[in-house]
Amino acid sequence: RGPKDKINLFYGLITFSVSIWSVALYFFRILQDPKLIILTGKIIYIFAAAIALFFLYFTLIFPKKIFSKIFFNIIIAGGFIFILFLIIWPDALIKDYALQKGVNSLIWSWAYILYALYIMAYFGLGFLILIFNYKKSSGIEKLQIRYVFWGTFISSFLAIITNLFLVWLGDFRFNWLGPLFTMVMVILIAYAIVKHHLMNIKVIATEIFAGSIALILLINFLTSTTATEWLIRGFLLIVGTIFSY
Repeated sequence: RGPKDKINLFYGLITFSVSIWSVALYFFRILQDPKLIILTGKIIYIFAAAIALFFLYFTLIFPKKIFSKIFFNIIIAGGFIFILFLIIWPDALIKDYALQKGVNSLIWSWAYILYALYIMAYFGLGFLILIFNYKKSSGIEKLQIRYVFWGTFISSFLAIITNLFLVWLGDFRFNWLGPLFTMVMVILIAYAIVKHHLMNIKVIATEIFAGSIALILLINFLTSTTATEWLIRGFLLIVGTIFSY
């Protein structure tokens, strides 16, 4: 709902990136062709970088826009483009495929340090922005920021251990845990947005209630057995649907 709302937009981009990242991780673990494994590995790290990017942008506008310097936004986007180049360019980040401890793994170049710094910097800056906003906010906004901060901090902290540090050491056995950890972030950010748009939720609840009434009247109409029932229940269905609408 509300696709023009930038809060909804960046939340959608975060969840989309998490989804692609999770699916790519699944295929990374089950594939056997080295070329496909390296390809899915690149997809994994592209969308992991995108999660960090979109989270940082999200913190700049949630619960309200605080910073709009074009130069700052260019720097943020430029950092992502640079990391994207490292991932895509052959041997720049991912040098080769290996099977370690019975699990598909990747062999890194020295540029992995830059990738790790990018992830930690973007999440770290996002957390600092949230803390800054938290100190200057009050009421419902303070509660919203708290949900976003703790949801993202817990998720990113655990995912960084399993999907950034351990894989750096060549241990890919636990990278499947990353998507599970990020569910905490996705759910708590969604809850914070819901708290921000209480009126929209009331509208949605009304729509569900009205739709349920129309569905009940339809089932009631379809179970009629006599001509009188068909007429009466049909009339109620028409009137009820009109008023529900």
